[in-house]
Amino acid sequence: MPGVVKRPCEGVRKMGRNRIGVKTLHIVNPREDDELSEESIEMHSSRVGPHIGAGVGADEVKSMLWRFRKLAALVVMSLLGVLFLHGFLADYGDRPGPLFASSQDPHVKPPLDPSRTIGIVLHPEDHINREPRSVSLRWHISAGYRHPDGVKKRVYLVNDEFPGPTIEARPGDELVIEVQNGLSDEGVAIHWHGVPVSNEMDGAAGFTQCPIAPGESFTYRLMIPDNCTGTFWWHAHFQSQRGDGLFGGFVVHEPRHEDGRTESERHGYSQDVLVMVGDWFHRSADEVMSWYTSVRSFGNEPVPDSLLVNGWGRFDCTMAVPARPLQCSQLEEHDIQPLLSSPLATSRLRLVNVGSIAGFSARVSGATMQLITVDGGFAVTAPPADELGILYPGERADVVVHWSDEDISVSRLHISLDRENFKYSNPSLIADQSFRVFGSASNSIADQETSLNTDRNSGPMLDIATATASVVSSPTALDDAQYTVVLYIKTQKLARYNNKPMGFINHTSWTPQDRPLLSLSRAEWDKNQLIPFIPSTSKDGSAPVWVDLVLNNRDDGSHPFHLHGTSFYEHHRRED
Repeated sequence: MPGVVKRPCEGVRKMGRNRIGVKTLHIVNPREDDELSEESIEMHSSRVGPHIGAGVGADEVKSMLWRFRKLAALVVMSLLGVLFLHGFLADYGDRPGPLFASSQDPHVKPPLDPSRTIGIVLHPEDHINREPRSVSLRWHISAGYRHPDGVKKRVYLVNDEFPGPTIEARPGDELVIEVQNGLSDEGVAIHWHGVPVSNEMDGAAGFTQCPIAPGESFTYRLMIPDNCTGTFWWHAHFQSQRGDGLFGGFVVHEPRHEDGRTESERHGYSQDVLVMVGDWFHRSADEVMSWYTSVRSFGNEPVPDSLLVNGWGRFDCTMAVPARPLQCSQLEEHDIQPLLSSPLATSRLRLVNVGSIAGFSARVSGATMQLITVDGGFAVTAPPADELGILYPGERADVVVHWSDEDISVSRLHISLDRENFKYSNPSLIADQSFRVFGSASNSIADQETSLNTDRNSGPMLDIATATASVVSSPTALDDAQYTVVLYIKTQKLARYNNKPMGFINHTSWTPQDRPLLSLSRAEWDKNQLIPFIPSTSKDGSAPVWVDLVLNNRDDGSHPFHLHGTSFYEHHRRED
């Protein structure tokens, strides 16, 4: 099959067992910090003896030995001091300002520029009126240290950006993206979440491709279908790299409508802004996953330490757990740019949950939100609301913000992490936080404290799951299914797997083979591959095949489920 490497995957370690659904974290062993080793230096009298004159007395010998040892100790202490100073400067010396971040850290900025925001401003005007075209991009993936919420952490970078670049396109575009793996000992694969692409370009390591080996590159060719518009995102689909920041936005703008109106004119907004929100761990995703898959976790999923909005957050350094020291420099309210630039513009916020564990709800004080699309460009009907949620990892919701008559100069974006899957307390986490929408930072200590522990006094929350489709695009969606697939999903701790929590679907837990499944015939699939065979068309090839996929979540928490390469209709839901 073109584009598929039909050989064993080389140059990277095998993947560990996967959890199920978007909560999946794959195991990765990131490069550890380079540490200066301290070698002990011993001075022995036998090394000194031959240099002492024959006529020197015993007391003088002892005195000389004592002075020599004292001198040696001073030399050793000086060497250790130099080593310590070198290590200190490597960590802190080149980090100006309160962030203690290197000059290469994009989170270190000069005094606030009113034109800059943490909201990623999109440019639909560059895409909605032009013809489709081919766009070539080159991404270099590396790793480096950043302080997104004040805490130093190794993160993944794409062209030195964290989070990675935002893709903007229109239907009919061809995107040619060369991904160069600049990591020293990790593979890489990129998935285009929600965008319909061919199997070999899907980026699911172990299924559709080998991970890109260190020092190698792979070119993804994505053809945007004519009927594909909306809010998507891209992220790593190999081991746990997504949890350490290897992700970015992907927006396909809808061309001008046949009636001559643009999407912004139909919905009444003038500014288009991408807002990626996610939970955040201060340990590497590898450490988090290693803890979770050990008996120490007792099967409890890890609780995050913080949350980020477009790679920005604000952690209270005084809340750090003493048993887990952090390199933390306190960010203040004025260290973070506002979300939006102009209070005069009605804005469309494209909310994306890029987290690993927690869902979240969102509200904007002094405004109501009108939900217009979910999970891409699927138009929905819902009443205006002060707050909406819960948006689970991988999900997207587009809202138009309508301002009230209140003083919106003090408006804030409030994010509340859903605590459903938090089975134990993490004293470091402030699950309810807020971010300035406009204007300058408050000098009030009380206001700054509120931003790190926001109140939840708002009107009723709109449950996104209750939104209904604006238009049923195909009456055949209700036709009888030709196939029915029933799946039971549960996380279990079994003695034969040393009581480590593992995800199971119909009593099987997936393990990758040496080659991607797409490159193997079904006869070569081993017993760990629970993939029902479903033809893509009817026997005579004249019509698509409809399948009822029945998901039974037997776990104790909610799970989002995501299908690659196809769309679906939700027919029924029930909670026992």
